[in-house]
Amino acid sequence: MRSPDTWCMSEDKRLLRQKLRREACTGDTAALCRRLLAHPWFLRAKTVMGYMAIPPEPDLRPVL
Repeated sequence: MRSPDTWCMSEDKRLLRQKLRREACTGDTAALCRRLLAHPWFLRAKTVMGYMAIPPEPDLRPVL
């Protein structure tokens, strides 16, 4: 069973993913990259995984 803190983080992540998907679907990759680079989770991360996008996925090369 998850602790309340873990559930809140999971819910926060789910909501963030929804917002980022909407930006990605509108084709505003630059805005998506800016948001990722400024996000507290990204700034605190010790490791960041990435991928090479294929259409219609957002191009995250500026973040990597």
